[in-house]
Amino acid sequence: MDYLDFIYIEEIEEESETIVEIDLTDKQKHQLKHRELFLSRQYESLPATHIRGKCSVALLNETESVLSYLDKEDTFFYSLVYDPSVKTLLADKGEIRVGPRYQADIPDVLLDGESDEREQSKLEVKVWDPNSPLTDRQIDQFLVVARAVGTFARALDCSSSVRQPSLHMSAAAASRDITLFHAMDTLYRHGYELSSAISVLVPLGGPVLCRDEMEEWSASEASLFEEALEKYGKDFNDIRQDFLPWKSLTSIIEYYYMWKTTDRYVQTSLLWPMNQQVIYNFKKLYTKVLFTRCCNVNEVMSLTLKEFYKKHFNILHHINLTDKAWEDVERVSLDVTLRV
Repeated sequence: MDYLDFIYIEEIEEESETIVEIDLTDKQKHQLKHRELFLSRQYESLPATHIRGKCSVALLNETESVLSYLDKEDTFFYSLVYDPSVKTLLADKGEIRVGPRYQADIPDVLLDGESDEREQSKLEVKVWDPNSPLTDRQIDQFLVVARAVGTFARALDCSSSVRQPSLHMSAAAASRDITLFHAMDTLYRHGYELSSAISVLVPLGGPVLCRDEMEEWSASEASLFEEALEKYGKDFNDIRQDFLPWKSLTSIIEYYYMWKTTDRYVQTSLLWPMNQQVIYNFKKLYTKVLFTRCCNVNEVMSLTLKEFYKKHFNILHHINLTDKAWEDVERVSLDVTLRV
């Protein structure tokens, strides 16, 4: 942990010197090191006698000067969360990548005859050439063939026949990006020779079947994912640990971004705020009818709240008040929906 502290403090100092051009003294560097905290997902109960006072903890903002944390007494910052189950430090949320360490190093232009001394294995791999000898019409026709091959492959695959029982569903699945990416990659690897690329799409063993995460997941796994997402949000580590341990983290993240393009996500994103509004309306209206009954009883006799609940409020009263509150909720929620 001390080594991580050192690395992180060095980065913070470098960022601050670049943005606001300040030099930290040795005392300030020492203070800054002790102002960083690490959140933990581990819960621990401590006696109240251990409380020394109140402090403020804020998420590190790299666009501010570090002096904004040092100038305030009892002010701390954090940017990493420690997960005791896997013993790792993870970023709490996305950061704004500002500063010199996030800038791309643009190499000089190579002159004619000058060799490239960079290590080629660490560079990007070219997967498409826009200046190919094929016309746009020929490429589109090849993609149509790739979709047809994908539909045929799903008809032959038993698991796909169960998930997509209709030809329409199989054709839609075959038109997903994974099929098009495979087709375009095949074209590039075979030098844009259509006959050679088509033969690779349908080898001797049968047509090539390309499936992405959206197609690989079952309906029960999709339901588990939605339940986990509602509970944990975009905390994919917790989702994997508690709901989908047999899935890899890469698989869950890839599925999430594909799931966001579906109608199911649109329905969920619309219903969630509506559900929250309904719950808020019910709590407000139930409290209103409850205190109305309390006031009515107190007009006849003077009671404390404890006496009211003990002698003049039972389960039948609760059921009647709940019913009345739900009637009002339906009316209020309908009015809100119509206004929207």
